[in-house]
Amino acid sequence: MFSYIPFRLVSYIVRRIGISGFRNLGPFIAAGPEWVAIVFSDEVLKELGLDEFITVSSLCIEGSPYRPFLLRCL
Repeated sequence: MFSYIPFRLVSYIVRRIGISGFRNLGPFIAAGPEWVAIVFSDEVLKELGLDEFITVSSLCIEGSPYRPFLLRCL
């Protein structure tokens, strides 16, 4: 899939998009397993914008569909 774009460049692009907020990575997760692997890589999760979890505390509570994602980032 990424034969024409270097993996490091794709990873950099996804990291830059994720910095502005974790919800921006939803389309990448839905795009397929190759993109899921990039989104859940350590490089992307380290720089992910999690500010919304602080301002909207209901995203963190048990039963929230976003909680497993937050725990994976931590």
